[in-house]
Amino acid sequence: LLITFMVATKSFSTVVPPSGQRQLSGILFDIDGTLVNSDPIHFTVFQELLLQEDGFNDNKPIDETFFRSHIAGRQNAQIMQDFFPTWTIQRCEAWSITKEAHFRLRASTTMTTLQMPGLDRLRTWIQQHPNLARAAVTNAPRLNAEAILQGIGYDDGFFQTLVIGDECARAKPDPCPYTTACERLAVRAEDCIVFEDSPSGA
Repeated sequence: LLITFMVATKSFSTVVPPSGQRQLSGILFDIDGTLVNSDPIHFTVFQELLLQEDGFNDNKPIDETFFRSHIAGRQNAQIMQDFFPTWTIQRCEAWSITKEAHFRLRASTTMTTLQMPGLDRLRTWIQQHPNLARAAVTNAPRLNAEAILQGIGYDDGFFQTLVIGDECARAKPDPCPYTTACERLAVRAEDCIVFEDSPSGA
């Protein structure tokens, strides 16, 4: 089992290795909501684009409660299937591509301001322990994940691998992306700490 360190306050200060004889070997990070507070941008983009779909939500803009309940942490394919069950796969994919392009455009001008407080301090602590393997694990599309990491300056080799949920056999909240990261890093899951902002691990 992965050892999960839930970040309920959305801020980092330090990390405590597991007690006993177990050796901490890896640090695995979610991206959205963990490295950066990107949810407000996702919310705004979904709100604007869904309002353009006639009849959706009775033509009323979605609120944050709706976003948290039906969108946050989920894959686009799942969201589209729930929202527009009569749409073709091609139409759903096109809508998702448009949505993610809007996200990257908005995020490109604000990324540095979205970085979680204390993240650089935690990074310094990790870098002081060079034997710790490091991975970023996300359900975000690869272009988004790479844009976020570049935007906060974490595309400099700090992460030894980037695991994308859609590129795995199963996406989060299934543990497959995290176990994939462990395999790539050649570490045991039980010797790792995961930083996640979602109780389900999505």
